[in-house]
Amino acid sequence: MGYADIYESRFGSRKPARMTIATRRAEGAEDVPATLAVVCYGGAWRTVVALLVVASRASLPLVMARLVFGDDPPLTPLVLVGLVTTMIVVPEALAALFRRAFAATITVEGDAVVITRHDVRIEIPRSAIVAVVPWKLPLPSTGASLLLRSGRRFGYQIGLAAPSRLVTFLAERAGAGTRTLRDDPAFLHADAGRHAGVLRWWQWLVKFPLLGLLPTAVLFRAHQWIAYGGTLGQYYTYGARAYLLTFLEYWTTVTIYLALWAGIWRVGAEIAAWSAARLAPGSVFRVRRCVEIGCRVLYYGGVPALLVLRFMP
Repeated sequence: MGYADIYESRFGSRKPARMTIATRRAEGAEDVPATLAVVCYGGAWRTVVALLVVASRASLPLVMARLVFGDDPPLTPLVLVGLVTTMIVVPEALAALFRRAFAATITVEGDAVVITRHDVRIEIPRSAIVAVVPWKLPLPSTGASLLLRSGRRFGYQIGLAAPSRLVTFLAERAGAGTRTLRDDPAFLHADAGRHAGVLRWWQWLVKFPLLGLLPTAVLFRAHQWIAYGGTLGQYYTYGARAYLLTFLEYWTTVTIYLALWAGIWRVGAEIAAWSAARLAPGSVFRVRRCVEIGCRVLYYGGVPALLVLRFMP
């Protein structure tokens, strides 16, 4: 017996959608995709992935504190790479793998809303879904739960960047979730974050490795003059290989520093945006714009400022 049969036996025969809902679906259906890509967490898996994300984010200030206050002994580039990899990269990578493993799609087939994952297919009668409830804490991402007619929440939880899209999808495609509170602060927070945009791969390269070349050049040249008496001192003394390896060491270290610096401000910005959504929902979009601008100013302005401080007596 499938989910559809279970719910039908529990709630009785399914009634057709009301005329007003059908009309609204016909008007907006062309703007709503036929398939919605989501992440479908079952059981305690959302908690597991959320803990991985929290561990990765919480490690940012810990690693930075080790760099700033742990001068005895100072971190070598190899130790720094290992620390960042184990404390930040590995938890984040595991979380990404789980999200990929739980990737699913939501479609509407006849009288049922169908959630399809690689290992499971779930059918829920449209009439059984009365509301979409967004997650209060956006961990491991933003998402929502489905509230059923019985008063219980559906056993699987749905992760997606904009939970309001799930609300629109169910309303337009299935005539379901009509009791959803669309002005819930969690919906506003997710929508504001989505409109802020996501960096593409080449923007990541520009923001960290390429921008890192500027402070790397300054620090590397200072090192060459102090240690070897000139910009090409190590090259003349030990050859091109040693010279390039030292430059690569500086470049890698500076790039990691930049990523840590940006990551710390990003965590603070997300906490500020989430708090604004809870305390002052009407200002959530304005606060999001402010924190995004603040992140850019603190990052791009902070890098040269820190570089100047590094050479001050």
